Amino acid sequence: YPPSPICDTSATARDPDCFAHKVLSASDAVHKAGLPFFLTEYNNGLGDSSRDDASAAAFVVRNVGLLASVDLVSWWTFSDIFEEAWMASAPFHNGYGLMTVHGIRK
Repeated sequence: YPPSPICDTSATARDPDCFAHKVLSASDAVHKAGLPFFLTEYNNGLGDSSRDDASAAAFVVRNVGLLASVDLVSWWTFSDIFEEAWMASAPFHNGYGLMTVHGIRK
């Protein structure tokens, strides 16, 4: 999986499910306070990681099951069509969506 700010490559080497474990730990803390836990606007990373290849799909599939106890999980974004900044017309431009601007599933 791509590196993340909370799970650098050395942490991921020790725990390949570091991201899910960190999220579940935060969820447990919030639930102890009697509140729901919503994980919104997350994806498989920033920077050099690719959101247009199979690693993004592998990250989603792996973490969906691991995060089943979280109240709400929402990938950022469902499509590469969204209002922030600009919208690239190339089908594969490392956009954040699960689908390209042309509706191709990534």
